Amino acid sequence: MNANIVIMGQSGNGKSTIVNAIMRKEVAPTGKGTAVTTKNQIYSTSYRLGNDFWSLNLYDTVGIELSDKITQATLIDIEEHLRKSQMQSSTFDVNVVWFCINNRSSRFQDYEIDLIRKLSYEYEIPFVIVMTQCLDNQIGELEKSIQTEMPEVVTARILAKDYQLRGGTIIPAYGLNDLLRRSLTEYNKMKVRVLESKLNDLQQKLEVSEWYIKNYEDKAKACIEDYVDRAGKIGWLPGGCIPFVHGLCIKMVAELHGLYGLSSSEDFAANIFSHIIVGLLATPFMVVPILSSAVARGYVEAAGEQYAEALSNAVKHSKYSELSNQKIMTERIRKQLNLRKGR
Repeated sequence: MNANIVIMGQSGNGKSTIVNAIMRKEVAPTGKGTAVTTKNQIYSTSYRLGNDFWSLNLYDTVGIELSDKITQATLIDIEEHLRKSQMQSSTFDVNVVWFCINNRSSRFQDYEIDLIRKLSYEYEIPFVIVMTQCLDNQIGELEKSIQTEMPEVVTARILAKDYQLRGGTIIPAYGLNDLLRRSLTEYNKMKVRVLESKLNDLQQKLEVSEWYIKNYEDKAKACIEDYVDRAGKIGWLPGGCIPFVHGLCIKMVAELHGLYGLSSSEDFAANIFSHIIVGLLATPFMVVPILSSAVARGYVEAAGEQYAEALSNAVKHSKYSELSNQKIMTERIRKQLNLRKGR
């Protein structure tokens, strides 16, 4: 039987040390807290579990970091590896990911949570959060917070290599065989947990989206009307009102965004506003004394309605777990705005 294990996580979290411990020799370069692995590499060995012999394929990966070009290439390679492994796997094969986190880390990063859920749900593959460099086998605060945030994911504590304290005392390695045993023998249970969590998330997405959009429509309408009234008052100042009207639009976009409970800022809103087409030909009419107020009102109303519609459509096409990811939501909103340009 085959077991394909992807070992991933940030640099310095002990991925290559785990590989060497399983291989029982130094095949992967290691370091202290720095990026040593420079390319994704497969290491293969055999492992006996009871009366069964397993062929282990360990995929040691380059450390993933936030906003790093190398990370993007690494993730593309990992996804391709997952696709190939699943296509070539038999019914009895195991495909699992060990996501390594240093037990002495202060917190679990949001982008790590998003990444785990994305890959786990997309490929329906179990993840094990491996707490590395654990000097004792007691659950810590970081592991507790991970279990609270991601109850569908299994956690394990290991010390892959003997650790020598300053006084000379040696803490023996532990946990690695148990991690392998659980990954191989409890694989089907872990996969069921992934599928159940995915179904639950999809159900929540439907429920939340319906509630969000229904609740949002009335609030968005009231918000736009408020800014339209403000624009009408400012519009009585022909010509000079133009920058103030544009400023109102940016604040309105930020407020509409916030109505969904999504994080926002005026810089973000200004950037998004550049994608909104409301008819720039209307702007010159704001210098005409009789027309300026009406034109200002129409300008703000059109901008608000366009953004409200784009935001609603972006939410409809998002998973519940993605709503808190500003990068994903921003791209979806821009896509919806760009689709409007093509109408």
